[in-house]
Amino acid sequence: MGQFLQVGFTTMSNIALIPFMCIQHPMGQSSVLQYNAVVCGTDGHSGMVIVGVLLICMGCIFLALLTWLVTVAPTKASKGDMQFLQSCRFLLFRFRVDVWWYGMVVVLRGPLLSLPAVAFTDSARAQLLSLTVVLAVSLAIQLAVWPWKTPAVNLVDGTITLLLVFVIATASAFVPAASGATKDVFVGVSLGFMSLLFLCLGVMLVMVVLALISRGPMGSAQELSVLTLGKGPDLAVLASRFRDMSDVGTQMSHTDLIRTLENLSVYDLRGLATAMTSLGDEWGGALAAHLRTSRRASITTKAGKLDDLHDSATKMRRIPDGSTTVSLSAHPAVCEL
Repeated sequence: MGQFLQVGFTTMSNIALIPFMCIQHPMGQSSVLQYNAVVCGTDGHSGMVIVGVLLICMGCIFLALLTWLVTVAPTKASKGDMQFLQSCRFLLFRFRVDVWWYGMVVVLRGPLLSLPAVAFTDSARAQLLSLTVVLAVSLAIQLAVWPWKTPAVNLVDGTITLLLVFVIATASAFVPAASGATKDVFVGVSLGFMSLLFLCLGVMLVMVVLALISRGPMGSAQELSVLTLGKGPDLAVLASRFRDMSDVGTQMSHTDLIRTLENLSVYDLRGLATAMTSLGDEWGGALAAHLRTSRRASITTKAGKLDDLHDSATKMRRIPDGSTTVSLSAHPAVCEL
């Protein structure tokens, strides 16, 4: 039922907005764009407006419901409320679990693409500009979070959105040149975009200055939170949980570990491979080559060498297959596999 409502939401939104698309005629009157015989402001048009308003109200209620579902979904998931998660599966199942909210972006994109025809029925330029803004923002969000579970879908969806932007940019060449008040409006809009561009450049300059002042490794946990877009996880807590996870892993058989990894998404597996490679590079020695599962260009710091990490006793760790032991020592025999 939810899937049906979600699919029908865009269609319902388009139908609801039809009565408000009034195009101006040279004689001074205006009529509905898709029904030229219906003159805007007449009794027949008023009936269409009432129906449109009712449909818009229903759509707003549906959007409010979806917003509530997206808001409470993490809490319900942490409590193991499978009935709730199953009921809103239509909104969540296509996207990564850490980007569960992206369904709202998909739902909102349809009505937002229809609004320019309502707001700027008589201005093709404004419609093209508005469509470009909506598509560009949605593309930026998608590239930032890569939401779809299947990587190929992300690539195809992003490519389609980009091609739509190209089509709109090409179509703008067929619009006659603006003049008079319309030209003044678009000059103001252009100046607004240019102002935002220079503002972004100013923010980037401030970030560069802050990076030089902080002198922390670029992108590391020591860098300012304003540069990393938020505070990173607590290292002490992270280290404790990593050790606990390692202890659990050593108690599992190689087959059980494989079964556990099979339940992870491809994004999680790639992230795990990247994390293992990063840790191997920090530890150095033969262990770095053993843990390297992804290509990267990095420089191992002095603090990352095994002979600096261990000052005395040899520490033993058993690899999950139960057959190989890694020995980390402070002596020249750094790593034995």
